[in-house]
Amino acid sequence: MIKLQNLCFPSREICSVKELYYHETEGLLRLDGFFNLLYLEKRKKYTKVHRLVLKLRAPGYSGLSVCCDRKTVLHYELDPADPAERKYELPYQDLEGNVLFFVLEKAKTPSGRDSAEQGAPAFPEGAIYADLPEEDLLPVNIGVDICTYRRETYVARNIKKLHGLISESQEEAGRHVRVYVIDNGRTLDTETADPRIRIIPNKNTGGAGGFTRGMLEILDEKERYSLTHVLLMDDDAVLDPETVVRLYGFLSTLKEEWKSVTVGGALMDENVPKNMIAFGEWWKDGRYQHTLFSLDVSLFKNAASKCLTEAAHEHDRYSGWWCCCWSLNTVTDKNLPLPVFIRSDDVEYGQRNRMQGCVFLNGIGVWHNGFNRVFEGVNSYYYTRNGLINFACHDSGNPFIALRFSLWNILGAAARFRICDARLAYRGLADFLKGPVWLYRQEPERLNAFLRKQVMQLHPWEELQAELTEEEYQKLTAELEVFRRVEAGGEDPYRQRWIPRSLKHVLTLNGLLLKGDPGASLFFPMDSIYRNYRKKKVVLCEPGSGKCTLVHRSGRIICETVSLALRAVIGMREQYPKAAGQWKQSYGKLITRKAWEEYLNR
Repeated sequence: MIKLQNLCFPSREICSVKELYYHETEGLLRLDGFFNLLYLEKRKKYTKVHRLVLKLRAPGYSGLSVCCDRKTVLHYELDPADPAERKYELPYQDLEGNVLFFVLEKAKTPSGRDSAEQGAPAFPEGAIYADLPEEDLLPVNIGVDICTYRRETYVARNIKKLHGLISESQEEAGRHVRVYVIDNGRTLDTETADPRIRIIPNKNTGGAGGFTRGMLEILDEKERYSLTHVLLMDDDAVLDPETVVRLYGFLSTLKEEWKSVTVGGALMDENVPKNMIAFGEWWKDGRYQHTLFSLDVSLFKNAASKCLTEAAHEHDRYSGWWCCCWSLNTVTDKNLPLPVFIRSDDVEYGQRNRMQGCVFLNGIGVWHNGFNRVFEGVNSYYYTRNGLINFACHDSGNPFIALRFSLWNILGAAARFRICDARLAYRGLADFLKGPVWLYRQEPERLNAFLRKQVMQLHPWEELQAELTEEEYQKLTAELEVFRRVEAGGEDPYRQRWIPRSLKHVLTLNGLLLKGDPGASLFFPMDSIYRNYRKKKVVLCEPGSGKCTLVHRSGRIICETVSLALRAVIGMREQYPKAAGQWKQSYGKLITRKAWEEYLNR
């Protein structure tokens, strides 16, 4: 038998939101939280699993119910005094529904004893296994590829967790893992206590270069350690080692036709842990598409919803590289990522290899700082340039849609009073038009350093006092505190602040054609642009750090925005067809081992 997933419970080190794991009603422990569900349709479509077994140790509980969606399909009586692990057959083949989960009945208080005195039983211990003969299992050995740049504390935390899985736990999955930490900042000690964990200094070539260096190291050691997969993972993500356990179990039980499938990772919001930011995205007409942003999966109706559980859309979804596992049938010496530094490298690689399929399972993923806490900054450049590369290489190449994508980035940044980001977006377009040869010849670290100097500068919140009236300062300070309080309470503060588009916004260009309102407005990274309706003064603020800057609406900025847009239109009209053709024709030369080893000076 092979373990598919453990029964999981909250922990202070990883996630303390109990509703993501279980819900309690009087006398019942319902293991119907997001991380304790078993997705039925996906297991049946992609894996050979035909028989399930629950191994359970549950002293203090008198009954076990097996549920499919909200219906009880099987019930076992338990001996609350029994401390031993027992096996329970689970219905599986004939079940039709989204999810399977368990409900445990707490043993009743013995007569004459106070229930408060007795206390609640401890959490049960258990796991779901697939009962498959060994010859039906696929061989799986995973190289974990972590790219980092001067994030020593975060990396040490994740190395410690992975070391615990590999060396200290009894998990079978831990014996099939090797870890490769690619140190783009060259600040980490390369000596490790475990030979299965390597720290490799690397030239700073961004996430794309760091992850690709890890891929090359794993390909070099593929035969020596029988490696079959590479798991890409961000350095500053919060990892639960259970991700590796579930990944190993899923990959080992895949059907032959799905043996090269990519397994994507969920992105959970580290600041509002019950919210899911992404669970598979897709690229369409030059835009990133998703339907689940900030989905509250502490609610059973969301955690068990069809959009998460259905076995579909394998060939049009991609996974971000915060957590994404690729087969080494896909990652080869002739099929490596593009050298685009950061942003959209995962989109391009996912688009290129989408026929392998990409699937997502609950419990495989990480928690990470949400994209809603910082402004785009230098990413405006990479988002535009790399998006156009992806569009040219893998989409229809329609110049109108490519132009719309570019103008949206330029004008959207300006509408949010971020003229620096608008300039960077335009530069991204201009550099795309220079073609692939220009990109490959760039020194990536030097280019990135130059771009960072163009980014809007933020300052401590207290410095606003010298630029605002006392009334404005107090009002905006109170607004910032409300934002933080709502977020600290586990809710998404943006939902309360959202302002939908209306006819007045459209007809007046968000108040640009009207006399400006002199009062100051507070604007966070993911706020609706309509919060700035008619505003002349806007405080742009990153909620995490509290750093901010005061910007003003002015004729000069409006003229510069129009100029950038016109230059974009002219450049795209005159140069896009040629540049797009060069990218489509030449990018294949940039994704080979030979090109990467030269690029990395390896």
